[in-house]
Amino acid sequence: MSVYKRGETYWVQAWYGNGENLRRYRSPAGSNFKEACKAEAAIRAKVAAGDFSFLTPRSAGVSFSDFADRYLETWSRPHKTAKSYERDKGILDDNHLKGFFGKKLLSDITRKDIEAYITRRLDGRNRVGEPVKRDTINKELTTLKHLFTKAV
Repeated sequence: MSVYKRGETYWVQAWYGNGENLRRYRSPAGSNFKEACKAEAAIRAKVAAGDFSFLTPRSAGVSFSDFADRYLETWSRPHKTAKSYERDKGILDDNHLKGFFGKKLLSDITRKDIEAYITRRLDGRNRVGEPVKRDTINKELTTLKHLFTKAV
């Protein structure tokens, strides 16, 4: 765990997970170093007591499909050009990412799930019947990565 300062705010940061799925927890901890140290001590005490409720992400309980729709409307449409928005919409449609991850909770999606998606796409064909190119899969993964960035 660590305490650091960005601008006028102190933050507490911790890494957690089982080694395979490491995640970072960050939280604003106050406007001075003493407050931040107290917040860090409180987190350490919770961890020692086995209480990990503070680690629940904001997007816990949200399905991939629901968040993909929210991502398109609240981020992609207002912040991207029409062409980029249409590309995101195609990548997130029922034949691609939403079709694969569907109603699975965002918090339940693992690296293995993403690797399974990549494998399925590499074994599949595009709408013309040709093998899917790696560049296409990389664009899909870029969109997926950005979606997860906005979810956290």
